[in-house]
Amino acid sequence: MPFSWLLLIILLLPVNQLAINYLFILGTFKPLYKYSHGLLHPTLQGNLISLLIFGFIIFKAGKLRVKDLLLTPENFKIGLKWGLIIWLLLQVVVLLYHLFSGRPVIAIAQPRHSLSVITGQLFGNALLEEMLYRGILLWQIYLLFRRKYMHGKALIFALLISQAIFSLIHIPNRVLVKEIGFSAGDFIRLMLMGIVFALIYLRTANFTFAVIVHSLLNYPTTIIETDMPAKLIVLLATVLLTLFWPQLTGDKNGRALLTKGPVLLE
Repeated sequence: MPFSWLLLIILLLPVNQLAINYLFILGTFKPLYKYSHGLLHPTLQGNLISLLIFGFIIFKAGKLRVKDLLLTPENFKIGLKWGLIIWLLLQVVVLLYHLFSGRPVIAIAQPRHSLSVITGQLFGNALLEEMLYRGILLWQIYLLFRRKYMHGKALIFALLISQAIFSLIHIPNRVLVKEIGFSAGDFIRLMLMGIVFALIYLRTANFTFAVIVHSLLNYPTTIIETDMPAKLIVLLATVLLTLFWPQLTGDKNGRALLTKGPVLLE
């Protein structure tokens, strides 16, 4: 991707975030949410607008391919399979916890709402963030530093810079919509989250799996009402799966990415 288009994306990110969050404040997305009987969540609507804008810049103007995000028909199937396995594992753990602890097994009260929120993550928020901050910024910044530095140093610089941007771009949402402010601690926490997401993406070399895991960590959807720390279960399962990804899936592309760089994008 030409540097000018990469710079445009970086400059457009805060403008886009301010605009979308302002639309949230105005309640722009509520009518369609209401008329779709709660299926088209505002998160999905707002992020679809952003996906159209950045998708045009990345794929049409920037001349990148979907393959450059590490998304191919083959690894889509692998990512979908293991993402579903993590979700099913979450359901089993929650069910066993309730059965052995004597807690009641009660279906969630608002399944339509849960479906709406997780759909908004899978096809909206998580999809957009993985595309921008892991699929695009991480590799494009890496390629810039690779001109001057060896692979390892270039990857570290790209990781830190791209995920610092990921953290900072959350300021409009936290300040304008959630009204909870943004501190140095928030910056560090969100940046660490971004680094974790990036390492999952790098280790697995699987865009689909990264999107599903990101969605479940944002909203760990269960079919049973529970007081279990569902996010922690998803995180632990993801870490274990990521560590043993080559052995479990037979896909060793992630190892090549970590040791040699984006060789898959040649």
